[in-house]
This record gives sequence, structure tokens and C-alpha cells, in this order.
Amino acid sequence: GLFQKIGITDASEYIVLFMLLQLYLGVPGLIQYFKRKGLIFRKADVQFVFQSPIHPKLILLFSGLRSVVISSIFFIVLCVFGCILYPSYTLQFVMYAAIYLTFDFFIEMSLVILCYGNETIPNHLIRFVSYILYVLLGALAIGFLLVVLDQGFHISILVKYLQSPFIKLFPLFGWSIGLLQWIFYGYHWSNVVGTVLFIISALIL
Repeated sequence: GLFQKIGITDASEYIVLFMLLQLYLGVPGLIQYFKRKGLIFRKADVQFVFQSPIHPKLILLFSGLRSVVISSIFFIVLCVFGCILYPSYTLQFVMYAAIYLTFDFFIEMSLVILCYGNETIPNHLIRFVSYILYVLLGALAIGFLLVVLDQGFHISILVKYLQSPFIKLFPLFGWSIGLLQWIFYGYHWSNVVGTVLFIISALIL
């Protein structure tokens, strides 16, 4: 099949797709939130929702919820495929989906309010955080490229690289990778730290 052609032979390698999506789709999405560009309002929203007697923050949550639903559906599809391809890992896929989607929902909604509903955050701070996140993503990509040049490319090398504790200390998305790896790979101190930080961030944001 397609996954075997690219070197994915079991669930421990399949979940690399989750990690890459969280880093290279999730982090740019977070940057767009910081820049207050991540929410998309349709014409119908402008005509009906904006004109209704609804608190502005509820309008932001409404638009943010739409984005969360779309990403959650895509995420669930990946989990369903994982259950079909690797039925012995069904419990892990279900557990991860339930925990991740629950806490990610609260994080996403909190970020929408924090970034769009708070005008006190200075623009220079937003730009600084965005640059830092881009630099971290670039550093991860360059680091992996150097590993590939040294050892050659194989999915197992990517798995090992993504198990680096440094990656799991990446705010929010690295922490969620710690949760993912704890469920699928087992105990490691960085997985525990990432999971705890991910859950705490959902509770306090």
C-alpha cells in the first residue's frame, strides 16, 4: 500500500503523520492566531452574525469553533484509518483521540480569545513570538536534514528524531506530541513532562 511504499510498516511509524501535522500545520496556525489572521469570516457571518446582539467574544468563539471542527474531523479520519490498518492499537488511537481533542478544544478556544479578544498584547511582542516559532520550526527541519545527510533517510530515523526530548518541550504542539508518544511508545520522562504541560495549558489558558 501507499504507507508501505514510504516506509510506514506499523502504528509506531504511522503516528509520525500526527507529529508532522501538529508541528508543520499546527504551529503556523498558531502563528496566524498571534498575528490575528487565523480566523476566516464568511459573508454570511458579516451579514447575520455580526449584526446580531451577540457578545463579540462569542462571535470569535463561533468562528474558532468552525476551524476546530474541521481540523478535528481530519484528525478523527486519521485515527480511524489507524484503527483499520493497525487494529491491535485501536485502544491507543481511541484514547489519544479522546484526550487530545478534549484538551485541544479548550486550548484553541482560549487562544482565539487571547489573541483576538485582547487588544492589550503589543504588536512587537506578537511579531517576536512569531519569529521565534518560525526559527524553531526551521531548526527542527535543518536538524533532521543533517541527520538524513549523515545516516540516510528511513522512517525509523524520523521516528527516532521526533522522540527527541527537545521537540517535546516545544510549547503546546511539542507537549501534545509528548502525550501521543506516551500513549504509543510508553513511559519516558519527556513524554510525561510534555503531557502534564499540555493538560495544564488547557486548564489555565
